[in-house]
Amino acid sequence: AYYLADFKESCDEAMALYQRVLELNPNSEGANNNIGHILEHHHQKYAEAIPFYQKAIDLLPSETRYYRNLSHALYKVGGDENNARAKELLETALEKDPTNGSNWKHWGDYHWNVASDLPAAKKAYLEGLKHEPKNALLLSNLAEVYFVHYKMYDIAFTVFKKSIEINASDYALAM
Repeated sequence: AYYLADFKESCDEAMALYQRVLELNPNSEGANNNIGHILEHHHQKYAEAIPFYQKAIDLLPSETRYYRNLSHALYKVGGDENNARAKELLETALEKDPTNGSNWKHWGDYHWNVASDLPAAKKAYLEGLKHEPKNALLLSNLAEVYFVHYKMYDIAFTVFKKSIEINASDYALAM
C-alpha cells in the first residue's frame, strides 16, 4: 500500500488497503499516518488528515515524522490556533531528535510559509545541513532562500547544483 500511495492513480487502492489494516488493527500507527498522508497530499483534505496524524502520534510518540506531518496539515488548514499548534509540534520534534535533517527542514518551511521569516528559515536549513550535509531537500530550500530573499544568485546556483547532484535521479525523472 505504501508504494501505491505514491502514484495518484493507485491512491484509492492504497487507501482501501490501509483502511483494511485499521479494521484489523486500529492501533497501527503506520496505517494511521499513511491514511493522513494520502488525504493530505493526494486529496488536499488537510483537516481530514489531522485526526489520523494525531492518532499516529498518540500510538508512537517517539516518531518525529508524525509530528512533522501533523504540523504540516495544521498549517495548511491555517488559522492562528492551528499555526501555533503546528509550531509547537515542530519544536517537540526538534526536542526529540535535534539531529534529524527533516525536522530542521520542516522547521525552516514553517518559518518561510507560516511566519514569513526567511532569515529564520535560512538558519533552520543551515542547522539541518550541519547534521545531514547531503540532504537534497534542505539544500534545495536553502538555495531558494538565497535566490528569493537574499538575491545571492551565484550562491543559490551553487547550492541548487549540489542538491541536484545528490538527488539527480529524482530531478531527471521530473524532466
